Amino acid sequence: MTEEQKRQKFPGDYAAAAAAAASSAGGLEKRDANVAECTELNAVAKKQKKDTAAVKKMKAREIAEAKRLAEEERQRTLAAERAERQRQLEEEKRRQEEEERQLRMRDDVFSITGLKYGEAKASCGEKVTLLREPENEYDANAVKVVNGYRQLVGRIEKDKAATLSSKMKQMQEDYQSQNFKLFAEGTIVSAGDDYQQLVKVDFKKIPTKPNTAIINPYAKSTK
Repeated sequence: MTEEQKRQKFPGDYAAAAAAAASSAGGLEKRDANVAECTELNAVAKKQKKDTAAVKKMKAREIAEAKRLAEEERQRTLAAERAERQRQLEEEKRRQEEEERQLRMRDDVFSITGLKYGEAKASCGEKVTLLREPENEYDANAVKVVNGYRQLVGRIEKDKAATLSSKMKQMQEDYQSQNFKLFAEGTIVSAGDDYQQLVKVDFKKIPTKPNTAIINPYAKSTK
């Protein structure tokens, strides 16, 4: 039986079948349209996600690059500051060395040695006293340097101590005949280190009286 014969003999069934077929075809078309729309939306969302990730990655690279450049600039600044500080320190050291060289050329400036064996440190500008040590068992020409509390700071370098001690002894003998006593005052003129520092010496005449002890006018009270 042909389709035409079926349609004529069973018009109701044919109409129902046709309606079902049409409905099914419409559903398929609608489903296909929905699938196509979802596929398109998914593609758009995927592209947006990819674009967002790319933007974030680019920003992250930019931030990392900015941080790197900032760190390089900071390191350059620190290096420049360190170099400047080092230059200033070296310049100050050269200045001090030149000052000490000039001081050493003076007849009234001597080196105090053995500082690390002393009882006290002396600061630059501090007043000290020089005393002969004829009783020194190692060097009878030794000249010691003490602070205002009579604490040992150090001793005059050996190669100069003999001449200085002899000069102090002669001056003392000359002053005694005039009722004076020698007072060898020193002024620390360099910061020094653990080994030596410079002292400028000034010899003073102090009037004396028989049986009267001479008091160091620069001695500090221990009371």
